[in-house]
Amino acid sequence: MVAAAILLAAGVAHAGTMEPLATAPGWVHEVFGVEDGLPAAGILDLVQTRDGFLWLATFDGLVRFDGVRFEVFDGEREPALGSDRVVKLLESADGTLWILSEQGHVARRADGVFTACGDATGGPAPCDLTTAGPAAYHSLHETVDGSLWFGGRSGLYRYVDGAVRRLESFRGPGRVRVVLGDRDGRLWVATASGLWLGDELGFEAVDLGGLGPTPVGSLARDGDGTLWAGLDAAAVGSVRSGRFVPMVEEGGHVLAGPGGEIWFSLPDRLLRQTGVGLETVAVKQPQTNHGVNVERAFASDQAGGTWTAWSRQLLRDGRPVLRLPESQAWVSSVLADRDGTVWAATTLSGELHAFRPALVDTVVDGLPVPAVYTVYEDRDGSLWAADAFLAVLDPDGGRFRVASGETPQRVRALLRDRQGILWVGTGWGLYAWDQAGFDGPHGPDALRNTHVHTLVEGSGGVLWAGTRDGLFRRGPTGTWSQPGRQEPAVSRVRVIHEMADGTLWLGTDGNGVVRLRGGAFTVIDRRAGLSSDLVRAIWPAPDGHLWIATERGLNRLDPNSPGRSGGPEAATLGTAQGLHDTGIHQLVADGLGNLWMSSNHGIFHARLTDLEAVADGRRRRVECVVYDERDGMLDSEANGGSQQAGLRDREGRLWFPTQAGVVRVDPRRALRPAAAPPVYVEAVRANGEELDLGTGTVSLAPDQRSFEIDFTAPTSRSPDRLHFRYRLLPYDESWQQAGTRRQAFYTKLPPGRYRFEVTVHGNGLRSPRPAVLDLVVTQRFAESSWFVGGMLLLAAALAFGALQLHVARIRHYQRQLVREVEHHTAIIVEQAERLRRVEALSPEALTDGPDDGLEEWPAEALFGFVTREATPADRSFLHRVRSIIEQRLADDDLNVESLADAVGCDRSHLLRRLRALIDETPSGLIRALRLQHAAHLLASDGGSVQEIADAVGFKSLSHFSNAFLDRYGERPSVYAARHRDG
Repeated sequence: MVAAAILLAAGVAHAGTMEPLATAPGWVHEVFGVEDGLPAAGILDLVQTRDGFLWLATFDGLVRFDGVRFEVFDGEREPALGSDRVVKLLESADGTLWILSEQGHVARRADGVFTACGDATGGPAPCDLTTAGPAAYHSLHETVDGSLWFGGRSGLYRYVDGAVRRLESFRGPGRVRVVLGDRDGRLWVATASGLWLGDELGFEAVDLGGLGPTPVGSLARDGDGTLWAGLDAAAVGSVRSGRFVPMVEEGGHVLAGPGGEIWFSLPDRLLRQTGVGLETVAVKQPQTNHGVNVERAFASDQAGGTWTAWSRQLLRDGRPVLRLPESQAWVSSVLADRDGTVWAATTLSGELHAFRPALVDTVVDGLPVPAVYTVYEDRDGSLWAADAFLAVLDPDGGRFRVASGETPQRVRALLRDRQGILWVGTGWGLYAWDQAGFDGPHGPDALRNTHVHTLVEGSGGVLWAGTRDGLFRRGPTGTWSQPGRQEPAVSRVRVIHEMADGTLWLGTDGNGVVRLRGGAFTVIDRRAGLSSDLVRAIWPAPDGHLWIATERGLNRLDPNSPGRSGGPEAATLGTAQGLHDTGIHQLVADGLGNLWMSSNHGIFHARLTDLEAVADGRRRRVECVVYDERDGMLDSEANGGSQQAGLRDREGRLWFPTQAGVVRVDPRRALRPAAAPPVYVEAVRANGEELDLGTGTVSLAPDQRSFEIDFTAPTSRSPDRLHFRYRLLPYDESWQQAGTRRQAFYTKLPPGRYRFEVTVHGNGLRSPRPAVLDLVVTQRFAESSWFVGGMLLLAAALAFGALQLHVARIRHYQRQLVREVEHHTAIIVEQAERLRRVEALSPEALTDGPDDGLEEWPAEALFGFVTREATPADRSFLHRVRSIIEQRLADDDLNVESLADAVGCDRSHLLRRLRALIDETPSGLIRALRLQHAAHLLASDGGSVQEIADAVGFKSLSHFSNAFLDRYGERPSVYAARHRDG
């Protein structure tokens, strides 16, 4: 979607083009095409239905537009259409949308459902068919009494009580092309063979002046009630006393203008009938198609202008606004919607053009370069614009006149003092300017070579200058001083405000806000609650508060709070509180209760009462209204960095410098109230299937508990700035903020009845009531109350049976446990006896090999535990394993692989055998013997803890300490101290 102004005569405004609309100032142009979702085929007709949607008849289906999304309905999606080539649309008095295809199918859409009409040639035909009926009709008309008529190949048909019926009294030859109701209830019927007048009793042919059977293609009635007719190849004229009277002897069409005047569309020109004759409004380029939609040729905008679609031109009040290139056939339709937007459709490539009334306008004509950084209202009310130039606005307000095309440096401040001197603050000091040129620089040396950001005339004629190097003061006698020269915070001064009591408030570029009162300086910066120390604007509010704009948001400061015991009282507002942007260049009050702010992303305003409520904590968010290119700005990037980045003039208009001229805002026009668009629930989808909305209640099956809901609010006024919120009662406890998203998602919703509500707000609009949809989530069989009750009873019975079984098992386990305890007690007694015998052996006997009686040792003598009775071979294996480990305790390379190699088996065999004999892994055994030897050394003063850790193969002291703690329950140092002391 491309926002642009009109390119006149050179062609259509496309992406990247942006120029003023010279012939219709105050309008913004936007073009929609294939890249925005439109079909590639041409657009033949436009209509806005009473629900706010824009409908387009194209050669690639019926299209609905809500301002953001194009939704295409073709013959595959809606079989009732019969064809994708839609040529005519009509909304009848009851709100039904009627659709006519090029082939002759008639369909209708009512309550969101498409149905088709049958062929009434042989009798009444219903209009409730779900698939397309025969291609029997070629025109579609509604008369002033609300009657709906269809023109057939050789007959006239009327829609009555849900069915199409042939009007038997009409037997005129040729295809019916136009039907127009008369004041007395009679019908004028134009066909491919002539013109007829009659009613249900009969019709008579109208004398066409002896021309014989002649195609009549258009009928129109002027403000006096006279009927006019256009004969395709013969003439255009009026019908008087039952006879056609030609006015122009050329074939063409007649059109009824918005004011009741008659227009003639001829092959090479467009004429308008006036009180003194015919006026040529437009001429057609040679060798171009003569295209005009007689029913969609005119539209009236809210300012009273008349738009005309004729051939390849779109005109407003007779002046060309749009001329199509040769790639476009003609402007097929023009329509003014209820939001004030004028729409124009084109054939061939099918572009849709939107012309919106500009809410702001930009003055750029006459400027040497478009970028402006400083605006200033002089004492006589004239407006200055400056950057590397000085320019003044002409009295008519249409263009600037350059006063000086060269300046000493870029201008950031202007001030006309009481003596009439125009002071100019530049990047190279302070100058005075008159028609003779620049004089200066002025002031002390420190002022002559610095950037001057702001100039303010204070009480008593004092001139204050805020600069990169601090604050300067010029007294009434012309004497200069530099207050705060020794204060580090008084530097890079960009904003100066003098209060009624003489207090100065300074906004700095990096040091926050500085107050100068009674010769004392007080600093309020981020430490005191400001959102940023980069201050861009200060606005004293009527209630005494200071509003401070920074690079990081808006702040409200109580000017009397600095110095109090609680410190400065500053409240901060950012995007989380609803601000459109936080990098604010300027603050301007409009005198109507709004505070306007400029930024790099447009100009916006908020109600001052809302800002105060948020600052007080009485409200969570503020509502901002935004203005950018689509509202009349040529570039949404406003400029700042100095105090004169915006102002309110004596007439109440607001001015802001931007990258493309100076934006002028008339708040009374820009704040024009607009109705909030209606909100609609469009669709509910579950498992990829779109469910029938029916009468407003949607039933969801058990397998459809995860679903999405689509909603929208059709409008052409800033549709992408609308924000939605929704809730599903009673599932959602509060409103869910969807932002600009137009969908809600729910998953695994429990069974029950729900109500979905959605509202829209944004850009100053808020829907008065939500759109509502009721939903019913049905239960599964297993979720029914009687099923759940039965399952509870069954569960109780099973639980009782399980309890009885559990009690029986417990008693069985008790008896088994007694037997196990008795068995293991006997084993323990036997092992204790064996240990006693081992303790009686000498140390030499314990270190001898297997031949010295090892086969008689119990396994406990080697490892202290055993899982089964050890055979002599087992004891020999265990002795060998232990001997290898003890010989290599200090070897930190000792691991399972090296141990298995030393024993003479593979790793898996070693693991299985040790688990079977001692219920331990090889790595666990290595660790246990290392710790056992370490405990022996610690108890016998075998060295320091570090030395002992190294001796038993631990690389890390902390690892050793933690491992020892896990095994013995205390740290090595504690263990050693306890055993050595003992």
